[in-house]
Amino acid sequence: MFKKKIIFLILSFLILHLLILGNVMAAGGNINELKMVVEVGRDKSVSEVKLNYNLKIEENTKEIPLTSLLVSDTSIKDVRAVLDGENLEVELDDSNLPVLTGKIILPDGLQASDDVPLQLNYLVENSMNRKGDSFVFEAPVLVVKWIPATTQLDLFNVETKLPGKVYIEENFPSTPKTVERNGDVTSVAMSLQTVPAMVRLSGSIGKPVFLTYGRKVDLLVILILIVGGYFGWKALKKEK
Repeated sequence: MFKKKIIFLILSFLILHLLILGNVMAAGGNINELKMVVEVGRDKSVSEVKLNYNLKIEENTKEIPLTSLLVSDTSIKDVRAVLDGENLEVELDDSNLPVLTGKIILPDGLQASDDVPLQLNYLVENSMNRKGDSFVFEAPVLVVKWIPATTQLDLFNVETKLPGKVYIEENFPSTPKTVERNGDVTSVAMSLQTVPAMVRLSGSIGKPVFLTYGRKVDLLVILILIVGGYFGWKALKKEK
């Protein structure tokens, strides 16, 4: 289980950076900021995602390119894009899964601007998988394939609201997180310098996790030091 999680994080990291490199080829604008809010439904299988982009759009841009990463059995449904109160057409291509691509068709005559608010709302099916008290939550992000306009550390902000008293063991992106509990809802907030292809949380519901990822790493380091010290002591003893 521990090895699978390590492999997952490594693969996710590599795929994420391949998607970022792909952004260089997509012209038309830049990402100024993205605020993401995820609300996990009470049935815990369907989540509602709200993306609030702030974009820079160049002159004569006809469409906004999109990409995402569909992990496990997740799927994106009922996508709705709104620009200045106007609903826009969204086209998605799932022929090359797990990478999902698509585009938002912009209205004719759209003027260039450094400050364009774009709202993207959709549902994620099969977002939460449980086994006893343990859970894994995964939500793909519909990423605008434009490079960030700045290098600010909080370009991407996400708040995930999960029902119940939730304790987090691991999070992706692997950045510092803030966990708050308000009644029967646990909110997990993270920020990042770029836009990730997905958000992933794992942990337990109802009771804290003792063997967290950090503690597993600490125990592994301690074990290596003990084993190394033992064989070093044996080697010194044999020389005497």
